[in-house]
Amino acid sequence: MSVETLVARAAEAEANLDLVKALDTYEEALKLEPDSLEIAGRLAVLAFRLNMWPMAEKFYAHLITHGIHEMAIITGYAAALREQSKYDEAVDVLKTVLNQRPEEASLWEGLGTVMAAQGDTDNALTFFNEALRLEPDNLHARFNRGCALIDQGNESAGLEDLAACADAFDDPDNLASAQIAYAQALLASGQLEAGWRAYEGRERYGTARQVHYSLWSRRWRESQPIANSKLLVSGEQGLGDEVLFASILPDLIRDIGPEGALWLAVEPRLKPLFQRSFPEARVIAHRTQTIDGILQRSFPELENGATDGWAVMGDFLPLYRQQVSDFPTENAFLKPDPARVKAYLGAHPETRAFMQWMDQHPLPASFAVASYYGINAFRFTDHAGAVRNVRWSTVPEAPFEALDSAALATLPRDFLFDDIVARLKQGPARWHLLLTVGEPGDPTDDATKQWPDDRRSIDAGILTVDRPELEEDGACRDITFDPLILPSGIAPSDDPLLAARSAAYSTSLTRRAGEPAPRSALDEAAAQAAQENRP
Repeated sequence: MSVETLVARAAEAEANLDLVKALDTYEEALKLEPDSLEIAGRLAVLAFRLNMWPMAEKFYAHLITHGIHEMAIITGYAAALREQSKYDEAVDVLKTVLNQRPEEASLWEGLGTVMAAQGDTDNALTFFNEALRLEPDNLHARFNRGCALIDQGNESAGLEDLAACADAFDDPDNLASAQIAYAQALLASGQLEAGWRAYEGRERYGTARQVHYSLWSRRWRESQPIANSKLLVSGEQGLGDEVLFASILPDLIRDIGPEGALWLAVEPRLKPLFQRSFPEARVIAHRTQTIDGILQRSFPELENGATDGWAVMGDFLPLYRQQVSDFPTENAFLKPDPARVKAYLGAHPETRAFMQWMDQHPLPASFAVASYYGINAFRFTDHAGAVRNVRWSTVPEAPFEALDSAALATLPRDFLFDDIVARLKQGPARWHLLLTVGEPGDPTDDATKQWPDDRRSIDAGILTVDRPELEEDGACRDITFDPLILPSGIAPSDDPLLAARSAAYSTSLTRRAGEPAPRSALDEAAAQAAQENRP
């Protein structure tokens, strides 16, 4: 087959959103004409669209090496590096070209995305603003600036930028991304009705990720009545969404009424769960597969003519979740399988033991009256070289106060933080650091197994908390609580959980450094108290 024929077939597949087939066909053409920079360029773009970052990097680098210095190639190369966390390399590429072409807005925008990816919002905004000064209509720069402004806490300005981009992109992939980001920002700001409208972008119309539903009946729209209707409602984006959006189903079943009928189509593994939870509905499994590059969802168990319309679960969010108070206060819309719960507890006795312990120990009413247990064991070496296994805990000086579980639902969300602030105004809170010394045979490789209560305990010191600190600029913000960073004389035990915690906390710190800090649970009064009590 000729190169021309292969390129034509690849272009046709790309136009039909069969991106994998297009990639394979372009690669086949490149084998016949390995010096073709045009084919290499198409492969670079396709690899990027398919999130195949190393391949995209390779082809972009090949194009640049062979003298193709178009801005789309330069910025595409930098973006492929950025997506692989090769931030320094991406910055070097962009800065090198900026020294020669400082008027190119796309280069400044590219620099901004690298800064944003590293969590450097201030510098990201500087570069996005420069891109927009040079090119006021640069949608990519404005969209990214909107995201950065929201990350920085400037919600109104960020929403303004995202609103300007939400329907402005011509490319369907960028359009969907802009709509989803705008929807999420609206929802986070409490503008639920507008947020759900924008959230329709999740369907990604015109992209390779759009799901096509193999149904002959009409899709339900909000203007149509629900009472007495016969509806098929399908899950949509995955397990999490199917479970999350299912909270609207009791409302929908109520409004359809006994004269109507509801069919629910969910992931096959969720079928038993939904059958238990919604016995009023006929629950079937949907099937999703890729046919000629198109995502197709079919419903093999659906009887012909059984329904007069269909919808996806998210279609009902604008109807049933117009304000925060519309959400259920209890997530009781899904029902567990008692037999499977029993089987799980039988296979995991440590879980059953912990549940029994929780039943026997009331929750503390305050941070200040709670004991805190380090469940992992460590090896302590004394001055004579003797090694002992130790677990530690902190026990409060304040007497224990039990939380009234019956009143818990009426307490404010941050009542524990309000309480500790009020207590600290009256005086410091103190805990004793107790070291429990293990005996031979005490388990050190399983944190779920307790040691006997009669083990020797050493009061090793006192922890004193005398004032609140805000999370935003407190001493604990930029450190990792890695259990393997230990002083001389203390070594890890053979507990495998320690290594797992170490790896997880390292990742956690990296992610936290790249995210905007959430609002501190300390309220304004606590913040004022923290400022007043600083030395």
